[in-house]
Amino acid sequence: MVERPARLTGFETDGFTVDIPQPGTYRVRIRATPYWKVERGSACVGRTGDGWTEVSTDVPGEVEVRARFSPGARLADDPDCRT
Repeated sequence: MVERPARLTGFETDGFTVDIPQPGTYRVRIRATPYWKVERGSACVGRTGDGWTEVSTDVPGEVEVRARFSPGARLADDPDCRT
């Protein structure tokens, strides 16, 4: 469900957790939503050109992503980042 060497370590109805051993950008085969927010870890979450979720980070570690409703998020095209 996620490009190697990253590993999907958690999957729930409102989000997922990915263990990323090295910096990079990883496709997660979960449909993208503008409501994804990085809750833990230093990363950005966004959408690939074909509608999947993409997680990018400059540092290895665990990244937790959750869906958080926000009226403005629906209109945003920028990835959500947390450093």
